[in-house]
Amino acid sequence: MRIKHLSQVAATLAVAGSSLFLASGSAFAASNPYTPQEICGSGYVVVSQFKLANGGAEAYLLYSNSTGLNCATTVKLTDIGTSTYTGVQLIEDGGADNGQAQGGDFKYYAGPVYISAPGVCVSYAGSDAANVWQWDGPTACG
Repeated sequence: MRIKHLSQVAATLAVAGSSLFLASGSAFAASNPYTPQEICGSGYVVVSQFKLANGGAEAYLLYSNSTGLNCATTVKLTDIGTSTYTGVQLIEDGGADNGQAQGGDFKYYAGPVYISAPGVCVSYAGSDAANVWQWDGPTACG
């Protein structure tokens, strides 16, 4: 009788263990299927990037030698596939009225936004569901 009892306990633990494994496996976040280069387009190279303070997204600044354009995008790291607020801004430094922004409820990323800023520096910003804008710049001077 004792042997039967141990086998029942072992079977119960095996079922509980596999349920725990399945539950913990579903807790892992999916990775974003989009790269900044795919978002901005062919020929764009990452110049600068930073992760937002709460870790919900990463902002990227890219540049294309062939077009001469700067591109910025904010790529979600959490809530991927779920519409949550995500934003991106790209501006020319130095007071010029040259900038682009996009913000709203997106599933994967905000942007892309583009500006031409030959010979000057640009700054870029990202925001996520926490709706706090975080800036980097001036950068990409040239």
